[in-house]
Amino acid sequence: MLDLALTSIRVGDHTYRARGSMESVIAGSPRARNLGAIGAATVAGAVIGHAIGGSDKGTIIGAVVGGGAATGVVSQSKGYQVVLKEGTPLTFTTSEVVAVRRP
Repeated sequence: MLDLALTSIRVGDHTYRARGSMESVIAGSPRARNLGAIGAATVAGAVIGHAIGGSDKGTIIGAVVGGGAATGVVSQSKGYQVVLKEGTPLTFTTSEVVAVRRP
């Protein structure tokens, strides 16, 4: 989440003090990505465990190892980042009147 606040407005060579805020910008949720990665690694581990062990026990061990490894990896990821491209318009709501004089 990105929270921005307005503290001043610059018009020409003059800076005006102002207070304002805007709605938070929220990045996409990493939850679905994490669950997908864990699920895929669990299935892959089960398939490999069954291929190597040739039994239900090997399948279970492979699933546990694959799921556990993926859980460790996603727990270390930082999730999505908020990115604002150059030229993205931002709208601030001021909490006080600001009189701006023509330069």
